[in-house]
Amino acid sequence: MLYVLGGTGVGAALCFMLVKAYLDTVKKEKELLEVHSGMVLNDHSRNMKLFSIFLAVMGAVTIYLNYTFSPTEQINTAMGIVIVFAAIGSYFSMSTQNRFYYNDAGIIVEGKYIRYKSVKKVDAKRSLGKKNYTLHTFQNEEILISAKTSQFLEERLKK
Repeated sequence: MLYVLGGTGVGAALCFMLVKAYLDTVKKEKELLEVHSGMVLNDHSRNMKLFSIFLAVMGAVTIYLNYTFSPTEQINTAMGIVIVFAAIGSYFSMSTQNRFYYNDAGIIVEGKYIRYKSVKKVDAKRSLGKKNYTLHTFQNEEILISAKTSQFLEERLKK
């Protein structure tokens, strides 16, 4: 039972942190949208949201199968609980990480407004076989962005 409680605590804490970060970002984006007019949403989070739903279902299946066939194996149940909570939190997190608002002057990404003129460079780094992109500004800010956001920015900066 201790494993299940521990898994629930870890999973719930992770989910809480991700959902809180999502809500904070959405609040900042709403404030920025009121200030900057003509912003257009570019949302490319569908595939990541579907993957999060898939993970949540797999975690739920793990919990169900473990309780049905071997209720004494609590470690598997705890892992399933952590996966479900992490997937729920990830669903919300992917909503903000894989979308941005833009207009002719700048872009809103991760709850921050960045003028195109203030973009210093966009770096790509490999991590576990996946490219991670970092947006660097002249104000020495570093913001992690998605590949599609990076492609969009590179096209805008060429203009």
